[in-house]
Amino acid sequence: MKSSKKVVFICMIITAVFFSNMAIAQNMLPLFPYSSILSLWSPIGLFPSALPVSPITRSASIPLLPAGGGAALSTLITTNWSGSWGSFININQFGVMTLTLTEDLATGTFTGAALLALNSLIPVSVAVSGAYTGVGLNISVSGIYSDLVPVTIGGGPLAFIVFVPVNYLLTLDFNIVAGAQISGSYAINSTQKTDFGSIYLTII
Repeated sequence: MKSSKKVVFICMIITAVFFSNMAIAQNMLPLFPYSSILSLWSPIGLFPSALPVSPITRSASIPLLPAGGGAALSTLITTNWSGSWGSFININQFGVMTLTLTEDLATGTFTGAALLALNSLIPVSVAVSGAYTGVGLNISVSGIYSDLVPVTIGGGPLAFIVFVPVNYLLTLDFNIVAGAQISGSYAINSTQKTDFGSIYLTII
């Protein structure tokens, strides 16, 4: 009789140890292959079901606050420039130029707007963007101006005019000298007409 009680007692210990190990495994690995078996005992509260574990993701970012707190550090610097442009193709083409540049210090890229006032091809301000060219402190930015250009079809009394969409690509290549002057060139290219010349600006 005593031996049968010992056998029953040992079986109970083995069963308890076996299922407690399975419960621990279920908590550590939600996809443990025996989780479906353990769910049979969950109604009597022996082994509560484990919650799924979500992986923690981290992403690197640029610190927005200086050490010790204080105002947020901006990675953007905006400067305004004013000066003149002059065409190399037509000496009678020149005018006032303004340029706004915003540099992203984190990426070394530029965005802004350029206006070549009185230019016959691009008479309005154009959004430009670009980056350092990799040659010294040379910067290249460009933007597109779209317009409708009248084109005459046919000749004589049967001639008629249609408006054709044309994209003008404005490219500015320049250096910033001593942080206060811009010296460089501009180019305007399209399927209809082109122009290029020099630019000279000072910071305002």
